[in-house]
Amino acid sequence: MKVLKTILTGGIIGLANIIPGVSGGTLAVIMGVYDRLIGLTKKGALKKDWRFLLLLLIGMASSILLCSKVFAFLFENFQIAPSLVFFGMILGSLPMIFKLSLSYCPEEKGKKKLPAASIAAFVLSFAVMIGLTVLDLLGVSMEISAEPSFSLAVLLFFGGVLAAVSMVLPGISGSLMMVVIGVYTIVITMLSGLTDFAAVDYWQNVLLLIPFGIGVLIGLVLGLNAVRILLEKKPATMYFAILGLVAGSLLTVLPFEALHICTELWVGIALAAAAAFATFKMSKTEE
Repeated sequence: MKVLKTILTGGIIGLANIIPGVSGGTLAVIMGVYDRLIGLTKKGALKKDWRFLLLLLIGMASSILLCSKVFAFLFENFQIAPSLVFFGMILGSLPMIFKLSLSYCPEEKGKKKLPAASIAAFVLSFAVMIGLTVLDLLGVSMEISAEPSFSLAVLLFFGGVLAAVSMVLPGISGSLMMVVIGVYTIVITMLSGLTDFAAVDYWQNVLLLIPFGIGVLIGLVLGLNAVRILLEKKPATMYFAILGLVAGSLLTVLPFEALHICTELWVGIALAAAAAFATFKMSKTEE
C-alpha cells in the first residue's frame, strides 16, 4: 500500500511539473513528502531511503510520459476547471503550512512571536509570485527556434537547471520558468513524442532531451542542498518564505484570461471547494 501511495504521489507531483503555473514543490508539501525529499541530501540519507526516491521518480516519469498529451488536451479545451482544482488544493494546504511555519517561531510570554526576518521573507516571496503572475499575464517570454543546434542544446541544459531549481521551491512553477525563457513548448512536444517510436525525428528528440535531463539533475542537487541548508540554519524564515511562495501561487495558477461566467466555471468552483476540503483534511492527518 505504501509503495502504491508513493508512486501515486510521484505521479501527482510529475503532473504538476508539466503544467505552467502549478508548482511541483507545492504539491510535494501538500502530499507530505517535501521534508523527506529535502532530507535526502543529508550524508547517508539516500542510502537508507533510496527506495522512496526511486518509487517517487517512477511515478513522476510515468505521469509525465503518459499524461503530457492528456493534460495538454485538458488545459487546451477545459482550462478553467483543472486550474481551479489546483487552486483548491493549494488553498486547503495553507493552514497546515502556516501552522508548521509558526511552530519554528520563538515564544514570548506563552505566545508565538513572529521575527521580522520571517515577516520579510513572507512578503518578499509573495511579491516574487505577484511579479511572476504579471510577467505571465503580459506574455513575457523569449522566442526560441526549435531547429536542432548546439545553441538549442545549451539553452535546454540551462532551462533544465532553472526548471529543477524552481521545482524544488514550493509555489514557483518550473514549467512557468520554461515558458518565460521560451523552451516549454519545445520540451513538452519532445516529451509527448517519446511514445511515438515511428516518428521521423524520434532520436533527434531523444538526443536533445539528454542535455535537458542533465540540467534537471544538476538543478535538483543544487536546489535541494540549498533548501536543506536554509531549513537547518533558519527554519522559521525559510518556512515563512515557503508560505509566501505557496500563497502567491494561488495567483499564478488561475487562468485569468480564460475566466468568464460559464458552466465550466461553476463546475470548477465546486471542484475547487472539494479539493480544498480534501487537502485540508489530508494535511490534518499528516500532522
